[in-house]
Amino acid sequence: MLARLTLLFCLLSGLLSPAQAQVQVQGTVRDSASQGPLPFVNIGLLDPAGRLLPIGTSTDIDGRFILKINRCNWPRPCAN
Repeated sequence: MLARLTLLFCLLSGLLSPAQAQVQVQGTVRDSASQGPLPFVNIGLLDPAGRLLPIGTSTDIDGRFILKINRCNWPRPCAN
C-alpha cells in the first residue's frame, strides 16, 4: 500500500504546475493483500522537506477520495 501512495504523490507532484490554479486528485485506496477498498484512510500531502501540509481528506466507506489542491498550497503557501 505504501508503494501505491508513494506513486500517487509522485504523480500528484507532476501534475502541479504554476500555470494551474487548482488540481483535483481522486482515487481509491486499496489493501495491497486483498485488493479491497480501505474506508476512512487519511490522505495528506508532504512538502519537499517531508513536513505535512495543512491539506488533506479521507476516504469514504468505499475507499474513494477526492483531494482539491490550490496551487498556492504546494509546495509552500503563497504570500498574502
